[in-house]
Amino acid sequence: MSKYDYQEVVDRVDGLNSVSTLKKWRLKIESLTGTQFNESRVRTGRKSYSKVYLFTEDDLNHFQAIADKKSSLGLERAILSVYGFSKENDYQKPIRELVDELEVSFKEIREDYRRNLARLKQELEVLLDRIQALEKENEKKSSKRLGFFHR
Repeated sequence: MSKYDYQEVVDRVDGLNSVSTLKKWRLKIESLTGTQFNESRVRTGRKSYSKVYLFTEDDLNHFQAIADKKSSLGLERAILSVYGFSKENDYQKPIRELVDELEVSFKEIREDYRRNLARLKQELEVLLDRIQALEKENEKKSSKRLGFFHR
């Protein structure tokens, strides 16, 4: 299944004139229906990334239907008629998507935790070895009796 970015959607949907209009529609759809669109990260610099939205063929069909109905119904009613539900009526899909996102986040956090735990164990062993070496060195120095005038 192919994914489309903002400009490709604007080019393919009749009645959608600009990227800024599409962004406003996306926000309105998300607020009215709770629908979440696919996100991706794009590298914009050496250490910086930007979040972009990717749309499917189904999303394109929905946008086209909204564009067709917008002139007669208005934007909000067109969105609700195309998606067929409002945020208050349907919580299953957003919750399922949230659960999926949380599972992915949990797996990433768990792997990060395991890596950190292994690194900390190695560092602890090194520190314990250094402590033992210092204690032995201290015992050797203290076992030698220094004379009254020697320090």
